[in-house]
Amino acid sequence: MEFNLINFKLKNIIIFCLFVWLKMSQTISDEEQLQLFSSTFPPPSPIVNINNKVNELVDQIESIDVSSNQIIIITTRQGPPDMARVAIQVVDIESGEVLPHMNLTGILLLLTRGKYTINWLQPNHWYGVYFRAEQRYGGGTAIYANEEFYLLKTKKAEGINGEGGKPIISFRSSRNQENGHSLENLILTIKWEQPKEERQNLDALANITLFCNNQINYRQLKLNGKEENKSLEIYLDNYFEINEEKNKNINNREINVLISPKNCTRICWNVELIAEINLKIFRRAATQNCEELGKINTKTFLRNFVGYEFNNKNNKLIIYTNYSEGVNKGNNELNGYVKITVNEVLQEENEGNEGKNQTSFNKTFSTENNENNFVMEGLEKGKYYAVQYTYGKTSPFVYEESHRFLVNTGSTNEPLIWQFNLTNEKEIKPNVIATAILLFKNYELGVDIEPLCKADDKNLLHFWLDKNQNKKELSELNILDALCTISPKHSICQIPGNAVMIKGCLINNSGNLCWISSIVVNEKLYAGERKCLSLINSIPQLPQTTTIIGGNLKTQSNLILRYYISILYKPQSKKSF
Repeated sequence: MEFNLINFKLKNIIIFCLFVWLKMSQTISDEEQLQLFSSTFPPPSPIVNINNKVNELVDQIESIDVSSNQIIIITTRQGPPDMARVAIQVVDIESGEVLPHMNLTGILLLLTRGKYTINWLQPNHWYGVYFRAEQRYGGGTAIYANEEFYLLKTKKAEGINGEGGKPIISFRSSRNQENGHSLENLILTIKWEQPKEERQNLDALANITLFCNNQINYRQLKLNGKEENKSLEIYLDNYFEINEEKNKNINNREINVLISPKNCTRICWNVELIAEINLKIFRRAATQNCEELGKINTKTFLRNFVGYEFNNKNNKLIIYTNYSEGVNKGNNELNGYVKITVNEVLQEENEGNEGKNQTSFNKTFSTENNENNFVMEGLEKGKYYAVQYTYGKTSPFVYEESHRFLVNTGSTNEPLIWQFNLTNEKEIKPNVIATAILLFKNYELGVDIEPLCKADDKNLLHFWLDKNQNKKELSELNILDALCTISPKHSICQIPGNAVMIKGCLINNSGNLCWISSIVVNEKLYAGERKCLSLINSIPQLPQTTTIIGGNLKTQSNLILRYYISILYKPQSKKSF
């Protein structure tokens, strides 16, 4: 009995001594703390720390068990204990307070090595755990060290996870067509899912990987604790398959579009929580996922370009459009715009004046108010203007189309004049010459002439005129066939060899010569109005006797009569749109 009592007292004395030794070992000098907790080793990724043996020669954390008031750290035990040293530091993330250090060597490490318990923690609270292990080999000549950083949250007092089953952070990818966004681009959004009091001093970092042809692109998106959410738009190259619906209502323009990724086919992300306290960065994996970038089908309605008009009374250019889904159905076109650009076409007699003192202005209109008519002011009378109408949408995908045209505000100068050459000699057939007037010689002039005969339907005649070659003889035009088809009794058709059968040219347009002339301004082509002249009214009968006086020379009607016509009148047909 006495012997047992002595053993009991001796055991209590040993336990008390160990307790005092433990306390003394935890209260180390500032210099020793600095030596212990300073390291040049970067923290390993928190995703691969646990159950990943980075170094088999020094202790590693295998698991961490978290309850409402304590943390239990389970580690490996590498090397002899007398040459090992373990230090553990716990930081209160919300307050920044550093809890008492655990610094274990010798017999204390021998008793606790492999399992370390931190008590007296607050429930439902964020903590940062810093673990450092050292192992000496060869009598201390070789020192191996391992550092690990973890961000943890204790459970609630009743044992329920402190995050309540709801993730603290979310990350998603989407194709957003609202607020002007385009479906062809990828929207990445990171968002806090819990209130600020649950994430004091926490930030979130998303590491994004985009897999494209023969390359991998990396991006990061950081959300600090004071923000609620943040988005990143990734612009993708895509293929577009556009199909415009055939609608009975000509005012309705509906297109279906299939959008397919061109280069990038897959995206992955991992999100981690981060807390930086006292120059230490604690991390915790939050969420990760991968998605394939597939095809997307969408459709939208487009605005029609109807035409234009210059109002001579107030010098305003009016662009007429139609958006049937808006005015007729009350749907606003929120993501559309119209931009009108006006460039003056200089009419100069001197060379080298193109682009000098040229008036140019533009205006952009929103389509939100369902306006169908757009008005440009500032045009002057008696001039030509090159006008570009641009209509675009930013959603559900980026779309843009343009119409370019010439506007005459009352100038009497026509860019193109026609010259008909007539003769009563059967060896020489009548022809026509197109000439660009000198006032437009500093511009390139493109001319498209419609065929006169149905047999030439597919042979649209196109040519260019400029200051180096300002005229073109149009031998390709069947002037004689067309004229004699519509007016077989014309005097030119009575000349032997010129008579043709009416069936020889099934006239296309009631005997009109029709064309469109275009001008190049700032490397863009602007089309003029479609104009026509009547061959019957423009080509007169051959006179019985015609005298052309050149000096003292008098000739009879068997010589050439050259008849010049300047087109200075309104075209017979309305504008073509």
